[in-house]
Amino acid sequence: MPSSSNPLPHQVACPVCWGKSVIPVLHLPAVPVLCNRIWPTREAARDAPRGEMRLVQCLQCEHLFNAAFVPDLIDYGSDYDNTLHGSARFRAYAEELAADLLRRHNLFGKRILEIGCGKGEFLKLLCHRGNCFGVGLDPGGTPARPGFGTSDRVSFYQDSFSSKYVREGGVDLVCCRHVLEHLHRPAGLIRRIHGAVDAHAVVFFEVPNTTHTLVRGAIWDVIYEHYSYFTPTSLVRLFQSTGFDVTDLRESFAGQFLRIEARKAGPGKTGVFLPPMPCQDSRFGATKGFSELFFQRIEKARQIHEGLKASGKHAVVWGAGSKGVSFLNSLPEATMIDGVIDINPAKQGGFIAGTGHRILAPETLAGLGPGIVLVMNPVYTEEIRQTTLEMGLTLELILP
Repeated sequence: MPSSSNPLPHQVACPVCWGKSVIPVLHLPAVPVLCNRIWPTREAARDAPRGEMRLVQCLQCEHLFNAAFVPDLIDYGSDYDNTLHGSARFRAYAEELAADLLRRHNLFGKRILEIGCGKGEFLKLLCHRGNCFGVGLDPGGTPARPGFGTSDRVSFYQDSFSSKYVREGGVDLVCCRHVLEHLHRPAGLIRRIHGAVDAHAVVFFEVPNTTHTLVRGAIWDVIYEHYSYFTPTSLVRLFQSTGFDVTDLRESFAGQFLRIEARKAGPGKTGVFLPPMPCQDSRFGATKGFSELFFQRIEKARQIHEGLKASGKHAVVWGAGSKGVSFLNSLPEATMIDGVIDINPAKQGGFIAGTGHRILAPETLAGLGPGIVLVMNPVYTEEIRQTTLEMGLTLELILP
């Protein structure tokens, strides 16, 4: 449950600029530590580890981070699954991104290294489309997981980044998507990359867009496993302070993602600071109003559930990722929500952290008979609508 009081811990230092002048943003006393870990039983899910969040913002570089983060609580095991490639909408985005990177940087036939590659879907897509040679690194990967192994053009290693993977043949693109926000020392990774690559290599990172979270009130994206919440300013600051020239900065995926491209700066070069993204209306204005907006969205969620009780209608949540887990854990007892629908077969049959709701396949909707689907990400609304219509179901879709 959220709290309005937020006393700051001692010796708080920003992980981007090491500044110690921070302001409190939001306090959550106990939230699930891992939203994307699937639990085998309802009891285990309800007993899932919880952690404290004290979200603060650095007054020097605008970066937001969890000042109460405890790295030892995080355990990305084989039950962790945050892949989104089951969605046609997300696959289309990934294909568009791959084509754009290959074309703009003439990567055809070149060598690509992906850090935190997960099951390797994006790396295999890049290598297939561009006839490239790829190396994928993920310390949470295991040989038993799909994607881990070696093919003619792509090799996967259960490992973190080190310079040895660059020395063996060089690299033309270093790619890292939705990893940086999880790291307790993000600058350390960027420095290691800087020390390993040549000036010609393109370094591409994608992270959640915190400006979108703040301005649009996307409160379900505030989760424990994300230590960092990058704004355009803090992301650029991180790369420039570690010796990179930032060559591109843009929003994508309906503003939900933030993408940055950089190259190793030459001797004496300092780089040009890129301006904030258009939706960042003022430097700290969105942050100052976020706590109030957070509580308003929590109240809206409770009102939706009270409305279900009053009408006797049942609902399902669509999406067993971080948004769905955050939403359900904001409700004391979500008795009118029958389960969580997810198109990822690997998640189906498991239970989500905190509330213990069961994860179900879309095909189970006809048997459940809910009248309402709570859509956790508006980007997927039309895809969900089409899926349910193809099953002969006419359901009310609500964005909580």
